[in-house]
Amino acid sequence: MNGIYKEMVGLRDQVGRNAGFENYVGYAFKSKHRFDYGVDACLEFHAGVEAAVVPLVRELDRKRAAALRLDALRPWDFAVDPKGRGPLRPFNGGRELVSKSLATFRGLDPRLEKMFARLGAGDEARGSKGGAMLDLDTRKGKAPGDISTCARGRAGRLSS
Repeated sequence: MNGIYKEMVGLRDQVGRNAGFENYVGYAFKSKHRFDYGVDACLEFHAGVEAAVVPLVRELDRKRAAALRLDALRPWDFAVDPKGRGPLRPFNGGRELVSKSLATFRGLDPRLEKMFARLGAGDEARGSKGGAMLDLDTRKGKAPGDISTCARGRAGRLSS
């Protein structure tokens, strides 16, 4: 595997040089239209993650291992709830999802709750009745994660 990886890195570096860049990194940024940040910003971000996030994750892992009474965590230990709680259950329809979301938003900021409430109760399948914009219930013929019917034009295309 290491040999294949080294070969791949060499080939990519050659692609970058063939395209007039110092190496593959410059080529990759240009080809992916990365114009709002560069390599230095990425390196700074990586250093920030290493300084702030990695220690936090290690501490959380240490606490998980202690709660599970383990010396070391294995990949399957992350699927276990250390507090012994059962698996999460899906919401019972769009109305319950919106209701619980509203309670969460209320705890954050009542203004956020008020803004979200304007979208409707979450179960409006007939379009924008009274301004309702959320069609969250699952039903036959509706794709999972489908957007609100009121955001669609008559032909089923997104309206602008």
